[in-house]
Amino acid sequence: MTIETDLRAAADRAHADSLLLHEIVHGDAQTTVTTENGPVKSVAKVIVDVEASVAAHMTDITQAVDAADAAQTAAELARDEALDARDAALAAVGTVAVSATDSAPGRLVAKIEAGLGLGATVVDPGGDERLSLDLAPQIHVGALVALARSFI
Repeated sequence: MTIETDLRAAADRAHADSLLLHEIVHGDAQTTVTTENGPVKSVAKVIVDVEASVAAHMTDITQAVDAADAAQTAAELARDEALDARDAALAAVGTVAVSATDSAPGRLVAKIEAGLGLGATVVDPGGDERLSLDLAPQIHVGALVALARSFI
């Protein structure tokens, strides 16, 4: 080989490579150029592919953000309900209900209605309180007279 043939070969390679580079730079959105090292997309094709990928993933990202927002809203609602339940439980401490449908739970002493023959007394007020119930039998006068007559 001579210098002239070497230069000619180098010039031919440079010219062929410049044609490939021209196709890569100026090719349309469908162009893929075959090179010695494999296929190379044109710049326009790379841009279109990247835009399509971003658009495809934007839907996923938007859905993920929407799901995260919904989860946050649900978590905040659950927290608020838990706080309300805690507050209701704390308010109910020390109260009793007469039945499951009692609309006004209260202190035990207020829920016992003492009446004829029944007395309720708070023992050791302010200390270790207890509720003492006293039963005083009530005898009806008519029943007493009838009982007495039965013995005569």
